[in-house]
Amino acid sequence: MQDLNMTESQYQWCLTSPFIVFFCLSIPISIVLRRWRPSFFLPTLILFMGGLTMCAAAAKNFAGLLAVQTVAGLFTSANEPAQTYYLSLWYLRKEFAQRVGYFTIAGTMASGFGGLIAYGISQIPTTRIYSWQWIYLIFGIPGVVAGIVAFIVLPDRPETAKFFTEKERQLAIERLAAEQAYTSTEQWEWKQVVTVLTDWKVYMFSLVLMLGSIIGSGTRLVLPSIIDGMGDWSEDISLALTTPPMIISCICTYFYSKLSDRWYWQRGYFLLGAYSVAMIGFFIVMFVPEEHVGVRYFGVCVLTTDSPVRYSWYSCNFSGPTRRAIASAIVFSFNAAGNAIGGQAYFDPPKYLMGHTIALSCFGLEIFVILALRIMLNRANKKREAMTPEEKGQEIEKYGGENLVGDRHPDFRYAL
Repeated sequence: MQDLNMTESQYQWCLTSPFIVFFCLSIPISIVLRRWRPSFFLPTLILFMGGLTMCAAAAKNFAGLLAVQTVAGLFTSANEPAQTYYLSLWYLRKEFAQRVGYFTIAGTMASGFGGLIAYGISQIPTTRIYSWQWIYLIFGIPGVVAGIVAFIVLPDRPETAKFFTEKERQLAIERLAAEQAYTSTEQWEWKQVVTVLTDWKVYMFSLVLMLGSIIGSGTRLVLPSIIDGMGDWSEDISLALTTPPMIISCICTYFYSKLSDRWYWQRGYFLLGAYSVAMIGFFIVMFVPEEHVGVRYFGVCVLTTDSPVRYSWYSCNFSGPTRRAIASAIVFSFNAAGNAIGGQAYFDPPKYLMGHTIALSCFGLEIFVILALRIMLNRANKKREAMTPEEKGQEIEKYGGENLVGDRHPDFRYAL
């Protein structure tokens, strides 16, 4: 901040600006994604995000860094919904959480080991450019390389995967066919966009993700500051100490995802369990006396545990490529709003009592929404089980026929 003559508030706005763009553009960009080939769209996103990260090293002041971060938000706005939608083209509902978990683990590991790498870079003597510029340059290179490689190797879907044999390709198509049976067309239809925009489920799931991202983004952004306020160590050591909590978070993510796929029809319970554990960590950090540094650091390790099950839960409850793509766009736009709010919630260093209180309040509200959502989805399932063949036919016609019904099909069962 000192090198760019920025205030704490300006720095927070640089962190928040990508999420504001994300919120505004997530839906239109996801519509473009649905109509373009994933093998072109995803590598383009990766390439530009890596390139823009490197460009941030050229910033000379607050305005320059804000501009780069804002443009980066344009590409970030499609990244997470695009990844989630792309995975849904390849995996069954009962396999989805673990695959999303792998993405989450990769991101968490990047954050954790990024702290160690940043610490190492900060120790390099340099006179031409600042350490933070080296960090942007080094962190951006893998994105550029990965984007170029993805242009070469990434297939659109199982039907076009060159690394499959003909037998493997047919098996992949057949195993996905049953779950895609509720939408008889793969074509883009604007009517399907309207059906998602008027679906109550998408806004309930959006609220779950928004509240979760307020908590997650807030704690991630200030984690070095929280740790720095616990002991008499330097800022560089505080940065390095962010790695163990990230490693623990990766371990928890793996097991939450794996178990959630085993009992995929009860995903909500895994979210409730994960949030209960994380809340214990917040209480430890807030109320354990400051002289017990080890206990409070353990609390930090606990509060950073997260569950990616919320990402797979919503995706499992929308059927059809278009409905799922638009649902992803809406859900992740709310997720971005939560990230933007979370970046501003922790405004009271060094103890961040108000920030932690906001996080706990979000936990409480999110648990209430999850329980309400489970009840409503369970009622919908029971209602469908009791339908006669005639009532099922009327229900399909009510939602526009086989082309539009999607997850509203009477034979579709929601994951709770």
